[in-house]
Amino acid sequence: MSKQTTSQAKDPSALIEARSVYTGSDPYYLVCEPFLRKAPNGDLFVLYQSGGHTEPANNNVLFITRSADKGISWSDPVQVFSTPGKGTWSSEVFVDPDKITAFVYEVEQDNHFATLRAFRSYSYDNGYTWTDREPFSGFHECCNMRQRIVRSDGAWVIPFCYTERLQEPSVRTLPRYEANTAAWRAFYENHLYRSGVLISSDGGRTFSRHHVPGSRSEQFLWEPNVIELSDGSLAMLMRNEYNGWLWKSLSRDGGLTWSEAERTDIPDAAVKMRLLKLQDGRIVLLCHPHPNLAANPDWLKESSRRYRYPFEMWVSADDMRTWRSRTNLQHIAPPRRELDMWHYPDGYVDEEDRAIHIAVDLNRNELVVIRIPFEALE
Repeated sequence: MSKQTTSQAKDPSALIEARSVYTGSDPYYLVCEPFLRKAPNGDLFVLYQSGGHTEPANNNVLFITRSADKGISWSDPVQVFSTPGKGTWSSEVFVDPDKITAFVYEVEQDNHFATLRAFRSYSYDNGYTWTDREPFSGFHECCNMRQRIVRSDGAWVIPFCYTERLQEPSVRTLPRYEANTAAWRAFYENHLYRSGVLISSDGGRTFSRHHVPGSRSEQFLWEPNVIELSDGSLAMLMRNEYNGWLWKSLSRDGGLTWSEAERTDIPDAAVKMRLLKLQDGRIVLLCHPHPNLAANPDWLKESSRRYRYPFEMWVSADDMRTWRSRTNLQHIAPPRRELDMWHYPDGYVDEEDRAIHIAVDLNRNELVVIRIPFEALE
């Protein structure tokens, strides 16, 4: 049964509701990277990764839970995707009037993400059943699709990241907290991550591929998000592993070409961020700007994934030139431990409900859904 909590402080977070949906236990202890969406019939659903205690792992699978009463109560999770002998993962789910599309991946724990394979699966009955996976032609190998947007002219833009194998292994020292992870060490030493977008003008039947240029000294530019600005240009934010800041790129031709990736002034504790846009043009950024990052960038190399906090919501009314409000979401629910970590927020804007709905994995073990009314963005 889900549990609801509402912050009582006299600030915008007092309007925000957090509800615990599910807490994992063995053999499905892990709760990771949830996607909260509204199905064509109006039901809410969350697709998330579970299985074991970590990812990527060969026992990772995908579950779905759903709500028919606007998120008040939630069904027991049902397993919907698994892969014999390999891990299963998703990085994006989007909803159209006639179907739901999920990007589903197969991954091998001993190779980390070096052998990532991308598929698409569809649901035509609001997420109850799914088609057999089909390879994402042209982008099947080592491509990781992120959150789709629809441009004002109707074209799809899907940010994605992809790996390039280095001809010469990197000589960078791996951060101490990951130095003993052999699979990650091999991946880190032999690959670059780069970002770009896939553009479709025919509803996802065909795609063109466009890359964001970036210095090869910045090894991991990944998990991109894209937003359309008021003048029709596109802005991309990217996670930069072990760098300590979000990075950005701009496109003034709908995503065909992009500026050289450069550092922003937004600290980032090496974790996925999420951009969302309201019809009135306001942009919301869900992020983890740890204060130690600005003061001591080397701190990131030792501690970032252990200290992914605080969880914050930033709001801009001028195309991300400035941020008029920053709301700390770290304490919207009672503490589970001394330091709670809210990972991988994702969700959607519901203009009819006048709210943002997101799901977060809390401490990699609990699924929490959050409703943020537009009033909390003021």
